[in-house]
Amino acid sequence: MEPLRFKKIYLEITNVCNLRCPFCPPGRRPPAFMGREEYLRALEQLRPYTQYLYFHVKGEPLLHPLLPEFLALAGERGLEFGLKLSNTFPVEVKNKELPAEEMYMAGKSLFPLTIEMARRVSRDFDGRLRLSYSGGADYFNIDRLFQCGVWPVTMATTALKPGGYQRFTQIAEKLEALPFAPFTRVDTAGVEALALAARRDPLHVKAVKPLPRRKLAESYGRLCALLSNQGVTVVCCTISMFHSVRAWNRANIPGYYEVYLEASMDTLRRRDQKGLYSRNADNVAGVGLQVELPDTADLILDNNGQSTPEEQVALLCWAAKEGV
Repeated sequence: MEPLRFKKIYLEITNVCNLRCPFCPPGRRPPAFMGREEYLRALEQLRPYTQYLYFHVKGEPLLHPLLPEFLALAGERGLEFGLKLSNTFPVEVKNKELPAEEMYMAGKSLFPLTIEMARRVSRDFDGRLRLSYSGGADYFNIDRLFQCGVWPVTMATTALKPGGYQRFTQIAEKLEALPFAPFTRVDTAGVEALALAARRDPLHVKAVKPLPRRKLAESYGRLCALLSNQGVTVVCCTISMFHSVRAWNRANIPGYYEVYLEASMDTLRRRDQKGLYSRNADNVAGVGLQVELPDTADLILDNNGQSTPEEQVALLCWAAKEGV
């Protein structure tokens, strides 16, 4: 009777890991690496039951000092391996985007990082280690991955975008048009070219995304410019925190006149109508958020209480009349 065959069997060759992912429960076992003799015994026991071994269980198998030898020993016995790159990438939460210490990068921004990992691994193993791929794979690069011998490919993020499921049809049609051959080795030169191209590809190389406050301030400026260019007099009250925004306003808004209503932090804390300053809220301008104070204002009004609102308005009217 033939023994039961499994699609794959997981074998832990180490429990040592260089990451502390929150989804991975901590272990109580002392850190250890499987030795050569123990590994050979495991190969002989597992060989009748599968063709594929997976080394990833609790530890990071790439840290094992005997990994290249382990792969060669398994290959001599007809067992195959692959390396999966890379579902997500942990990054630190810096600006309180989430109530946690880490969040996970996914989608097309992950492609340049993951394909660089693929380049290094395929170089170090001379293309002999089979790679499956996920990080940032989509319609625009899956054909090049496939032609480099990097497959199978799994995708999820692209399906979450508008038209995502229809995009899978386009991906399938693109792959069906390519010739297929059984895996022999990864095209290391092709992967290297793909990694270098990803550093310059407009699909992946973009300007730093503006902070929400900057983006909102820019939208105020564009709205004022739209109305001013139609002959409308616009008065816009905004927390203007950025030199670049005010410079754009001055260059693009006809008749732009900048008034800086200045108050000291002591005054703001004393008034504190909403309790923002007394709580030292991190998202308050001048407290937890750095502010680029206006340095080219056309008029500065002191708002520390030395003059009444009526006197301030009178000063503003005088400045407009005199063209100050």
